[in-house]
Amino acid sequence: MSTPKTEQSLFTDPGRAWEPYHPGPEARWDAARVAHLHRRAGLGATWGQLQRDLNEGFESSLRRILDGEAQGPSGQPAPEFADTVAAMEESAERRPSLERVQMLWLYRLIFTPFPLSEVMTLAWHGHFATSQAKVNSAELMLAQNNAQRALWRAPISKLHRQMLNDGAMRRWLDGLNSTKAQPNENLGREFLELFALGEGHYTERDVREVARALTGWRQADNRQKRDQLDPGDFDTGPKTILGQTGPWSLDDVVRIACRHPAAATHIARRLYRTFLSNTDEPSPDLLVALAAAMRVEGDVDVARGIELVLRSRLFHSEECHKRRVKSPVNFAIGAIRAFELFAPPPDLVDLEIHLTKMGQRLFFPPGVAGWPDGLAWLRGQSVLARANFAAWITEPSTHGDPDHLRGLAQRYGLKTSERWVDALATLLLGSPLSAAESLRDRQAPSHFQITRQLLSLPEAQIG
Repeated sequence: MSTPKTEQSLFTDPGRAWEPYHPGPEARWDAARVAHLHRRAGLGATWGQLQRDLNEGFESSLRRILDGEAQGPSGQPAPEFADTVAAMEESAERRPSLERVQMLWLYRLIFTPFPLSEVMTLAWHGHFATSQAKVNSAELMLAQNNAQRALWRAPISKLHRQMLNDGAMRRWLDGLNSTKAQPNENLGREFLELFALGEGHYTERDVREVARALTGWRQADNRQKRDQLDPGDFDTGPKTILGQTGPWSLDDVVRIACRHPAAATHIARRLYRTFLSNTDEPSPDLLVALAAAMRVEGDVDVARGIELVLRSRLFHSEECHKRRVKSPVNFAIGAIRAFELFAPPPDLVDLEIHLTKMGQRLFFPPGVAGWPDGLAWLRGQSVLARANFAAWITEPSTHGDPDHLRGLAQRYGLKTSERWVDALATLLLGSPLSAAESLRDRQAPSHFQITRQLLSLPEAQIG
C-alpha cells in the first residue's frame, strides 16, 4: 500500500501560495478568517465589524480593508475623524512637543477608519527608522510620519525620494552639511542597505558615490528647520552608482536604485514580515515570485504587492496562523478595539508608557534598522510588561465603567461566559479557539477578570 503524498507547504510553493483565495468548502470564509484579516491588516476588529464582514463576504470585506471605511470602529464618521485629527495636528504644530505627536498617532491608531494605512505607516516607520533621540524636533518627526502615511502604498520611488528629502532623516543619518570636500557616507549607506536594496547588492564604491550625490544640503531656517541645497557644496562631478555613470544627484540615486533587480525583492520582504510572518525567513522562491509581481518599469508597485498578499491563498491559509508575533502597538490597539474602549478611550499618556515598557516607544526606534521584531518582542521584561498591560486595560478604573465589558457582551447577545470567551478568542488569538478552552468553564467573578486571563495567554501574543 503506497503512502499518501504529503502536500507541499504553501510557504515553499509560490505557484500555489500566490494564487487568489476563493472561499469554498475547504477554506470557508468563517469568523476565524475574518478576524485574521483584521488582525494582520486592520489593527483588529470589533465583534460588530467581524459579524458584518462574515455576513457580507470576502470581497466586500477586503475592499473595506484596502479602501477604508465610512466610519471608524467607534462609529465616528470618517469626516469627523479627519476634523479631530486636523485639530490635534494644529495643536501639535502650534505648541510642538513629541508627546503631542505621540498622542496624535495613538488617537489615529485607535479610531481610524483607514487601519491599513496605519499598519503600513508603522511598517515604514520601522523600515525608514528615524529616532527623536537624535533628531530632537517634534515638527520634523510629525512631518515624516505624515509623509509616510500619505505615501503608504505609493510606488516605492516616491517614498524613497521623500525620505531622502526628509528633514528628520537628514538629521538622523548625518545628511546635513555633507560637502563635496567631505561627503558623509551614513545616509547613502543606509539607503542602499536598509531602505532600497539590502545587503550584498552594492559595493563600498557605490556607498561613496551615493554620498557624493547627496552632498550640499544645509539647514536654511533655524526656526522651521527647512533644508536647502547649496550649489557650491554639491558635487557635480561624474559618479558611478550601481554600474551607471553620470553627474548624478538625489533623484538619480532613487531612479538607479529602483531599477535594480534587488529593489522589488527588498520591499517584498518587508511586506512578507508585515503581513505573513516575522518569525521565519521567506523561501527564496516565494519572495522572488512576489517581487516579480511587484516589479514595474523602473519602480516597485507597493499597492499591487499589498493587494496580492491580502488576496493570496497563503495569507488566508491555516499555515499562516501562529507565524507572526504582535508588536506592542498591534497587541495594545487590537485589545482596545476588540473591547471597544472608545468612550472614553484609555488615557493616551498611560498607553504610551505601557507601549514603552513593552518595547515599542513610537518615534524612538532603537537603531537604524528599526525594532527587532518577531520573537524579539517577547524577550526580557516585555512578557511581564504585556501582562501588566492586560491588567491595566481590563481594570474598570482605566475607563471608568465597571459594567463596560458585561454590557458589551449583552449588546452582542453573548450572554454566557463561554460565548464571551469564544468571541474574544476569535478576535484576539492567532491560533485555534481550543487555546481558550481552559477559560470557558472558569467561574470568574467578572467579565474583566476572564478578559484579562485571555489577553494574558501566550496565544494572544501572536496573530
